[in-house]
Amino acid sequence: MIRLVALSAFLIFCRIGLADENWTRFRGADATGVVADDPDLPDSWDQTENVAWVADVPGQGWGSPIVVGDRVFVSSVVAEEENIKPQGGLYLGEGVRDPAKGIHHWKVFCFDLKSGDKLWEQEAFQGRPVVPRHPKSSYAAETPATDGDRLFVLFGDLGLFCYSLDGDLLWKQMIEPKKTNMDYGAAASPVVHGDQVFVVYDNKEASWIASFDTKTGDQNWRTKRDEVMSWATPFVWQNEVRTEIVVPGQRVNRSYSLDGKELWRFDGDMSILVIPSPFAAHGMCYLSSGYVGDAHRPTFAIRPGASGDIAPKGDFASSEFIEWYQPKASPYNTTQIVYGDYLYTVYDQGFMTCHNALTGKEVYGKRRFSPKGSFTASPWAYDGKVFCLSEQGLTYVIKAGPEFEILDTNPLNELCIATPSIAGGKLLVRTLTKVYCITEDGSDEASTTSVEKAATKAIVQTTSGPIQGVPSRDPSVEAFKGIPYAAAPVGDLRWKPPQPVNPWSDVRVCDQYGAKSMQQKNFAQGGQSEDCLYLNVWRSTESKTEKRPVMVWIHGGGFTQGSGNQENGGGDALANRDVILVSINYRLGALGFMTHPELSAESPDGVSGNYAILDQIAALQWVRDNIAGFGGDPHNVTIFGESAGGTSVYLLTATPLSKGLFHRAILQSPWLDPVIFRKLKQETDNGPPAEFDGTEQTNRLFGDDVEDPIAKLRALPAEELLEKVKQRWPVAIDGHVFPKSPLEIYADGQQQDIPTIVGTNRDEGTMFAGRQGFKNMQDYRDALVERFGDNADRLMEFYLQDTNENLRKAAVQLITDDWFVQPARQFARAMDSQGSDVWMYHFTKPVWGWMGAAHAAEIGYVFGKLENPSPEDAKLSDAFMDYWVQFAKTGNPNVEGVPNWPTYTTDADQHQIMDADITTASELRREACDLLDEIRNGGVPKKQLDR
Repeated sequence: MIRLVALSAFLIFCRIGLADENWTRFRGADATGVVADDPDLPDSWDQTENVAWVADVPGQGWGSPIVVGDRVFVSSVVAEEENIKPQGGLYLGEGVRDPAKGIHHWKVFCFDLKSGDKLWEQEAFQGRPVVPRHPKSSYAAETPATDGDRLFVLFGDLGLFCYSLDGDLLWKQMIEPKKTNMDYGAAASPVVHGDQVFVVYDNKEASWIASFDTKTGDQNWRTKRDEVMSWATPFVWQNEVRTEIVVPGQRVNRSYSLDGKELWRFDGDMSILVIPSPFAAHGMCYLSSGYVGDAHRPTFAIRPGASGDIAPKGDFASSEFIEWYQPKASPYNTTQIVYGDYLYTVYDQGFMTCHNALTGKEVYGKRRFSPKGSFTASPWAYDGKVFCLSEQGLTYVIKAGPEFEILDTNPLNELCIATPSIAGGKLLVRTLTKVYCITEDGSDEASTTSVEKAATKAIVQTTSGPIQGVPSRDPSVEAFKGIPYAAAPVGDLRWKPPQPVNPWSDVRVCDQYGAKSMQQKNFAQGGQSEDCLYLNVWRSTESKTEKRPVMVWIHGGGFTQGSGNQENGGGDALANRDVILVSINYRLGALGFMTHPELSAESPDGVSGNYAILDQIAALQWVRDNIAGFGGDPHNVTIFGESAGGTSVYLLTATPLSKGLFHRAILQSPWLDPVIFRKLKQETDNGPPAEFDGTEQTNRLFGDDVEDPIAKLRALPAEELLEKVKQRWPVAIDGHVFPKSPLEIYADGQQQDIPTIVGTNRDEGTMFAGRQGFKNMQDYRDALVERFGDNADRLMEFYLQDTNENLRKAAVQLITDDWFVQPARQFARAMDSQGSDVWMYHFTKPVWGWMGAAHAAEIGYVFGKLENPSPEDAKLSDAFMDYWVQFAKTGNPNVEGVPNWPTYTTDADQHQIMDADITTASELRREACDLLDEIRNGGVPKKQLDR
């Protein structure tokens, strides 16, 4: 029978504000996430609405901002070199197995709560990290704490640092770093109670919980813990019986006295990774653990006064001190919230459940957030609403109570991992790069000068209707996001060429990116739709040039993933160099490339497939017709793209349908494996007719005698189509978009006669070969035979001659040469043969750990979007942008201030090395390219080498 406990003084937990007391721990003094109603706390906001100020925070850190009086404190770690950037979405693998590279600066920042001005900045430590971390985390994952007089900042694998509120270092306690489970690093935050600050450090070598004196930093006590997989912040539980420290654990949940003695324990059969933090409500302490891969994901409500083992042999139901227990009601990362009589659980993959907080009975089961999102930040509540911040920066406003209802969504459009904080009528939200102070405009303290409150007054008239932009991250740049360039390709328009947009008359404020094309990657994070034909424009508001060159970015992703939605500053850096930057979304996968005889039959051109290429052409037509209104020159358009984006540039330069729409082209690591090109209706060495793939798919789904299979496919929801139909499709040589093979078009000199840049990265293959490589020599040879037939032994001899049978190295180099370097040289030679100016580059800077100068590693340099770059990286990024922008302006990349870059000719075979030192070299991978030329002249490879 459920035993109800006395509520008495504990009901105050449902009404107390998060900053009514000192911020002694993660989620404030009471750790509940529930805030007293306040008319200054808004229900609605975005990057400008109800924003009092925005403060930039260098580096990375996922601790919550904390408030002491009129000051806001955050911690961060700033790296001098670029490392793997954190990304949203579910992650189930190992940590980053090597410590981050380069010198790091562990920092503490203080901002004014009223204005957002930075009051001080202190460096706790400088050096190279000695332990790895979780790829989504940072070396500043912990939330600071305070006793009202001092600030306690924990960098979990480094040390505990105590500052005065004016930034003076009072004391520090260094922590000996240990190996953590899966190399995820530390994450539990410190907790202050009275004159003690408690720290838990669970690891694989010597776990402990310790108490330090708040005034001196002296260690009061340290207790060993038999735990290895817990990252939960401890909870100081002040209950009707005593004050105790509750600490979850994967092996045993425990409670300690204030002097470090164990009070009670029980094995809760917790999930393999324990992350949610305990908290109290209704006189009970709530414990949970919900790793997504485990069947048992329990939540417990614990009564006070326990001692010893409170659940011997896992007997939870009869335990005197377990009020209730749910076996599958726990989140993975987030901490639950009790608001009123309801316990709300936000799951990482975008669901919410509700249980009765007193009894544990389910009120409603999993309800999906829409649009979809992923979650790490914990929810908070006030004014009858529960607020849930996704990793995509979208806050869902949920009506509290027994029915699930989304009342509103509030976007900030940047990665969000940290849990927000609230103080004095202000909501503080930390994103990847900023802290937003959000309050109702009516607040007397809100500053309207720290951010632009409204969109710019400039209206741009497009052929479809008037639009209005908003300030970008750089306030001198104006962004127009989510401009539709074609009608939504849904319903009967699925697998049709793009159609004109329905016009509008009211001003359309373009402040949000359009949806990404449907794709399997990160599908659970949301933000995807079949209605995806949108583009974005950035322009400087300070430029005085009447007609600026236009650069159109086409994203990569193997034609199956990616988008043109530019986070982390968008196109600011390039726009500030006096160009108009455009990025586009286009259909991907089956929606962008599916071929089928019945689709061809209904087409007036008798073709199917290549819808993505037609989307890109439609976007360029939009640029031609509208870009002058933004200050751009429609007669000076440069298209550029990377990977499949580079492939797109290659294809657009080949198709006659795009003639006159652009005037220069840059191909970054174009993916030009010959097997991606297949004739629509004829079998070739590359494979069967492209239409065969569509017939094979519909026969598999519906049978080979079904009537009108295309109607059935169009009736499927896009999500179901994504699951049931293959996503990798060939580019169809259809006689319409491509009158003949693009290889033949270039060989015959029938491509557009325009200046071009083409280049590759030294270690392209690391992304595709993986870290493991092939099992043995025979395994590698079998793969080569499958792809190259009789030429396999020649390639074996060539690629293994200098590697001592290092199969992975050989595979990486062959992919680099076969997919990228040789085709890039072939393209450059075709342009040179036609008489068009062409420049070639090779990016060699190793920036991504074991992956080196990997595929896509140059993109951050091209866009000027390196986070905290070293002087060397900043210089290289400037050089990239100097070359690219000068090329867009004049058709020649050479400009004062960067080394001279000679044109590529077949005879000289020169290229520019893009590294810390920019130099000119020649004969890039000449012997390998010659060998691949010879092999391809004798027969086209039949299958991708992709292991």
